[in-house]
Amino acid sequence: MSNVRCNYCEKKCLLTENDFGYCGMYRAENGRVVERFPFHFSSIGDSYIEGIPFYHVLPGSRTLVLGSSGCNIDCAYCSNSYVARSKVEDTLRLSYSPEAIIRMAKDADCQSITFPINEPAVILPTVLEMAKEAAKAGIPTGVLTNGLMTESSAYALAEAVDFINVSIKAVSKNSISALLGWYDLDVLFRNISIFNDNSHLELSTPIVQGVNDSDIPAIARFISDLDRSIPWHVFRLLPEYRMSDMDRPNIQRVATAIEKEKKNIDYIYFSNFLGSLWVDTLCPDCGKKVIERINFGGCNAKCVNMDLDSGGCPVCGKNIPIYKNKSISGEYDSAYNMQKSSPVKRSAIINNDIAVIDVIDWQADVEMKTGKLLDIEDSINGNGADKAKKIISEIKSHLKENQYPGDLNGNSCEWITNNALAIDEIYKPDFLFINYCDIFFNTVFSPENDDKIEEIRKKVFNEVRRLIENTDYEPVIVGLGNLCDISGEITLSEIDAHIEAFGMYCQYAGVFSPSEEALKSIESMRGIRKMISRESLENTRGISSDFIERCPDYILCAEEGFYFRGYSTAARPFYKLPSQDESIPVSGIKSSEVKNITDIAPYILNSLEKKKIALIFIEGLGTKDFPYKSMNIGSSQDWFYYPHNNDMYLSILTGEPFTSRPYPPANQAYKYDGYDSPFPYSAYYEYIEPDSIGRRFKGKSASVGGRSVLTHVAAGTDITIECFARALYNHGTIAVMNVDKLKNLD
Repeated sequence: MSNVRCNYCEKKCLLTENDFGYCGMYRAENGRVVERFPFHFSSIGDSYIEGIPFYHVLPGSRTLVLGSSGCNIDCAYCSNSYVARSKVEDTLRLSYSPEAIIRMAKDADCQSITFPINEPAVILPTVLEMAKEAAKAGIPTGVLTNGLMTESSAYALAEAVDFINVSIKAVSKNSISALLGWYDLDVLFRNISIFNDNSHLELSTPIVQGVNDSDIPAIARFISDLDRSIPWHVFRLLPEYRMSDMDRPNIQRVATAIEKEKKNIDYIYFSNFLGSLWVDTLCPDCGKKVIERINFGGCNAKCVNMDLDSGGCPVCGKNIPIYKNKSISGEYDSAYNMQKSSPVKRSAIINNDIAVIDVIDWQADVEMKTGKLLDIEDSINGNGADKAKKIISEIKSHLKENQYPGDLNGNSCEWITNNALAIDEIYKPDFLFINYCDIFFNTVFSPENDDKIEEIRKKVFNEVRRLIENTDYEPVIVGLGNLCDISGEITLSEIDAHIEAFGMYCQYAGVFSPSEEALKSIESMRGIRKMISRESLENTRGISSDFIERCPDYILCAEEGFYFRGYSTAARPFYKLPSQDESIPVSGIKSSEVKNITDIAPYILNSLEKKKIALIFIEGLGTKDFPYKSMNIGSSQDWFYYPHNNDMYLSILTGEPFTSRPYPPANQAYKYDGYDSPFPYSAYYEYIEPDSIGRRFKGKSASVGGRSVLTHVAAGTDITIECFARALYNHGTIAVMNVDKLKNLD
């Protein structure tokens, strides 16, 4: 058996047939190095191109995102460690041919294909072949890389792909030692020069406070000496992996450091926190804002406006370097062809809410409908303005002192109660909506530990008791359902159709444009409970036209314990699933007329005429373990079992079934999400629900939630305080407020 050296990255591991090197993605075979899992992926989905991040590539477009596994370095802060450092065989569950990927890009209206999840050097043959095939279809490709590949790999990559973002993680010895372990600056800088000469190049630097923030001037000098027009993304790293106990970087301190470098570098961006002021593209000569963006979590920024004249500043004519390419839909003009949204027929609904976003050492005020920054002091006027401003000021002060501990911390239930008691004191609402999510998150997304879960259950029950004992609300407590063991995975990557399976655990999938062969394959797959055609739903009573318009051709329903994996499925591991419960427990309701979850809202609205009500959701708790005296009510509708998600929240809080809204399971939400789509801080929701208890109740209402986005969208209360967490990443807190109610209520 001969050994062979891997020459894809500068680690140059010596491989045998039984040794896969540091990254685990290559093996030796007959004296050659071969890729172990060509065209196998941990995830595939779509994103704004700005979220990779590329700010100067096809602005306002979407990109098809391919995630693999493995890495050639072990960053102490790695935010994707669950794919970069996991056993690769456990994560690479999807397999697509280049032809299938190209078709998915077209189906999803993506203008490009990118590899941003893990290091492309560990799957270089796949990247090169994908780029070659995509080029034939007129689709450009890009990568996000640490740059630590061999010179020959760097040239091959630069010649194959169209745009590259290289992460310069550190330059000083102390920073490198603390963050990275192995890191070769000479190799990195050599390859950056190769990429700059042969591709569109952007650079990134993740900041860890007290570790590499002092490297900012040295990194800036390198960029300036190479090419001052290279876009540089500085982003605030959230504590992750082995650095989870670190403080978050101080925003103002980093901002001050990068402002000093603007005299030497034309385009510096600072992101990964809500409400950033540093994500717009300004003309370096005259200062004109030529591209406007909003940042709403992670590096993910959304382009909302462009003002470019044939690629240059419309004021002074300065050329702004923007990558353009002939795309799958024809000639793509990045200045004029941004994707426009397709509003729902209920778009006449206008919510004039504002929000205060707190990311620990930074607060920003935003308009919810547009997502744009505003000044609350200037924006609230007229009768009742002083009263509203006083309440908002107290909420802002409270947010600064009460930071969300995180979805898996086990103490978010205390944070929920503390916020509820604070709102009760500040605003004195008559209706209070609360959701406790600790049991659910820690059971589903942590390895099973019965003692830990039991401890968390007790904490949640204690917090419910503390809330009730310290307020004068009559509680209505709803357990959202049981959790079950995982029985199996339904992989959809081989089906001849575009299949959506959105989220971290998917129990419903959408099938678009299937062939007859695809439908036959689906019918024979293990774990599928039912397949529902759009045609069969069209005459269903109470179904909205928006639901039908956005509905997949077929909706696949998994059997209990099974989940789908396919397009848009997140790669993060999970360990339990919501059960398919016919009923859920409810405590505090004294009416035989409440028989289904859609009966709760009318009951509460009627009860609020006589008394104060606290509606309390406990996620991950069903009829098996519900500790309160209760009745069981229905939690299913025909073929649909309400899981712990948007459909259950919205149906309970509005009294309307899920088919009344424009969000069918596994719909292609991104097709309706253009540069002008409203409510960018509300995920794919295009309005705050007007039929919710909070909107229909004329008295004072408030809500507090450990379930991001859903709390303010579904409750619609005058004031909402909720965590802002996406895919378990804790970005901070947000308080959404209905200014009209705050001004006009006594």
